[in-house]
Amino acid sequence: MTRGPATCLGLVLSGCGPSSPAPVVPESTEVSVGELLGSVSPVGLVLRQDIGLAETRALFVEGWSTDEVAQGRDFVWGIGEKSSLKATVPFTSGATLSLRCAAWPDPQMRGQRIVVSVNGTALPAVEVGTEWQTVEVAVPDGLLSADGNVVEFGYATHREPGDKRPIAVAWDYIEWTARGPEPLGHVDIGDPSARPQLRSGWALDERGDGRSFVWSVAPDATLEVDIEAGQAAVVLANGRSLLDEAAVGQSVELLVNGVSAGVQTFGTSWSTQSWSVEGSLWRDGPDQVALRSEWVRTPLIGSDPRELGVAWSSVRIAERTESTTDLFAVDAGHSQATPVDLQGGASVAFDRWEGPPGGTLEIVVEDPMRGVVGRQVLPREGGVVDLGIDGEGWQTYRLSLSLVLPHEGPAANGIVHGMRLVNARRVAEKRPNVVLILLDTVRADHLSVYGYAKPTTPRLADFAEHAVVYERAWANSPWTRASIASIWTGLLPRRHGAVGRADALPAGVVTLPEAFQTVGYDTASFVTNGNVGESFGFARGVSSFHYYGERRDSPTFHRPAEVVVVDVMSWARDRGEDEDPFFLSVHLTDPHAPYQPPEPYRSLFAADVPLGDVGTNDWVQARAKGAVPATARDAEMALALYDAEIAYTDAQVGVLLDALEQLGQLEDALVIVTSDHGEEFLEHGGWEHGQTLHTEVLDVPLIVRFPDGRTGREASRAQLIDLFPTALAAAGVAVDERDGVDLAGLSGSPLRDAHASVVLDRRDGDAMATGDLKAIDMTVARGTLAGEQALFNTASDRGETTNLKPSAEDTFAEILAEIAAKRGRAGHETESVEMSDDLEETLRALGYLE
Repeated sequence: MTRGPATCLGLVLSGCGPSSPAPVVPESTEVSVGELLGSVSPVGLVLRQDIGLAETRALFVEGWSTDEVAQGRDFVWGIGEKSSLKATVPFTSGATLSLRCAAWPDPQMRGQRIVVSVNGTALPAVEVGTEWQTVEVAVPDGLLSADGNVVEFGYATHREPGDKRPIAVAWDYIEWTARGPEPLGHVDIGDPSARPQLRSGWALDERGDGRSFVWSVAPDATLEVDIEAGQAAVVLANGRSLLDEAAVGQSVELLVNGVSAGVQTFGTSWSTQSWSVEGSLWRDGPDQVALRSEWVRTPLIGSDPRELGVAWSSVRIAERTESTTDLFAVDAGHSQATPVDLQGGASVAFDRWEGPPGGTLEIVVEDPMRGVVGRQVLPREGGVVDLGIDGEGWQTYRLSLSLVLPHEGPAANGIVHGMRLVNARRVAEKRPNVVLILLDTVRADHLSVYGYAKPTTPRLADFAEHAVVYERAWANSPWTRASIASIWTGLLPRRHGAVGRADALPAGVVTLPEAFQTVGYDTASFVTNGNVGESFGFARGVSSFHYYGERRDSPTFHRPAEVVVVDVMSWARDRGEDEDPFFLSVHLTDPHAPYQPPEPYRSLFAADVPLGDVGTNDWVQARAKGAVPATARDAEMALALYDAEIAYTDAQVGVLLDALEQLGQLEDALVIVTSDHGEEFLEHGGWEHGQTLHTEVLDVPLIVRFPDGRTGREASRAQLIDLFPTALAAAGVAVDERDGVDLAGLSGSPLRDAHASVVLDRRDGDAMATGDLKAIDMTVARGTLAGEQALFNTASDRGETTNLKPSAEDTFAEILAEIAAKRGRAGHETESVEMSDDLEETLRALGYLE
């Protein structure tokens, strides 16, 4: 069974007559599903049948020509004395039938008279001129059947032009509108007749996807309507966002005469969203309505030079009235989802639902950690359906409704009457925003906030005054993808499996953004390292994913932090007063090689490093690959440039935190600043990272500002795997079994064990810290570094210079047994991906691929 495409039609709400008696349900807490999904009812549900589309031909009965294209639209001629077609509509009450058509331009006639019949009953005739126009026919109660209908158009006359066909009327589309309140306004944006109402921010009319539409080419696309002052209304807009690699849709704010009426989200498939507009927003005389999109961009595919935002097909404005029953529509192929708190024994009760023959309505319940925990097909006649929730406590789930069609074809809708959840409640408490700032390749001992002599991190020192500084924080892997995968999953590298150059996050594990998205968080990620791009699964669960591709022709290679910070601030400002909490991840890669800091930071920290090729990507890679033996002077110069890069990044983090604070988005927020791993400068013979498991690559900064305002310095050992449960616990989300722990409960705990591993290229190794001891067990098949078995006392020998293993073989063997036990734990099967040529070349240039 496949889902039909959501390509035509479908307003989100409906008013479709009285409901049947409600089923008897247990006495408990109830929540209206229509209210959860944001519906306002009743409003006329619209079903469009695009007669000029090839897929509609299966509905033709008789009297139609083949498809034609002219005047920017697809259409079909009605020929002979009559044309007829089948129509299945998801409502049986009375309706309005809108006909978009034009009579054959016979010089002897000025138009055409059409008699419309529905299921054999003739309705009043309509007159149609020779220009494209829309005429309406009222369909009374009792004529429509949920099992299917036949509509006939009888023509008063027809003519035979040069091709000898008996042509009568050209047909573009017909629309069925469920009986509801009288429409207050309608702008068919893609039709030339609507052009006088389009004021600014619009491209020219286009045709595609079975409809006419116009792209917005500026953030604000404005149009003019005239609605009576004081009239409470509902505005419904049909559109789809530009497909963009950095986003899978975008938010659109509706402004009426300059005042916001709220924000809705449009994906990359056609959908209709609604806004409730208070009567006080309309004024005497013409009203200005603006559709403010989140962004406009040049399409990635094709040669279109325009900056585009959202393609708009129509805007409808209807009277907002009170309803005695809860009605809303579900588009085929498009799931409507919302977070909700449920208890054990939760169920869904509803009166009935109507929809296309053969279609099924599914309700799916997802747990943030376990995925789908319940999937039920709802009977058309209504009833009470158990959702399969266990346990007595409240937990947040994501509830989805979707209409599934048995075949591909024109889109359709289902209407649900009186649906409510039993043993349920809204997600009522205010949940904190969560901000994760990842500083790529930053070792803790080069931050002044960790005691480094040079003033590399004054802004982080300011931030730390209101946060908790973890003095012993461990990365769980010495390279980016495996380490951040541990943050994203709360699992050790050998358990999540994304350990090799081509390995991706396994599909079977729920990621941190996915868990947040499931419970209603807006999720955004800004990424400057291709190792954690969309190709490797790191965009899963991210509503706004921004990857800044590396630039091989630039000395800095990675996109500078200031560019990213400006975009993050713009994203934050555009959210405005959005009430949904957000999870924001910002990944800044400046400290990563090449070491090319901007001024004044280069002069402040590396004034004695000669200008030229020192620190460039070629210079670094020559030493990393052994083509040029690295010297102590090389390490000294590289470290100075590295410090300057850290200082520059620190300043940009300060700019970002200041902006979020000023916007009020850090109030009661959880803010985490950390790094994925450190960097080697010959301390143990290595260069860069990913080769050893010593302190210079595993000891990373970790500074956490908790919503409860706790401060101080924490001596207990923390790990990056702890960020997953810490972030979700702050949001009130129950976490299943992961390898990390909630840092909020770590204070004052004994020095806990920590584990790291690297399974990369020719290296396979593990490190384990227990108490003050740290053991390393590394096998290297070949390469510049030998294998290693070592034991260090990290309390007295933080730099790991003295190997105690020869004199403590029994102790080393005990820790090695613990390492073996961790290696033997069950994990996810590694999933490898095929990289694009561009990404492969980028990673090769950085030394990540050979």
